[in-house]
Amino acid sequence: FKKKNLDYPFVVFKNRLWTNILVVVVEIILIVGILFTFVQPLLEHDYQTAFWTIAGPFFFAIVALVFYKISARRHNVDPNE
Repeated sequence: FKKKNLDYPFVVFKNRLWTNILVVVVEIILIVGILFTFVQPLLEHDYQTAFWTIAGPFFFAIVALVFYKISARRHNVDPNE
């Protein structure tokens, strides 16, 4: 949104460094949470639950990527930027 030079009544994140730090912290928390959720069934030898626990985030990441690519193509934006 910043690249479009639109006027906004306020800006939540003014510093790009702090925004990136916040994103990294949130991503680490999510990854650690998913890993702990994945490891618990493995320790109990419940491999089916472990598989579906780890497959879910990958599935939704692929769905999100497909939606993003479709939207970028519709708006004539390079989806690889």
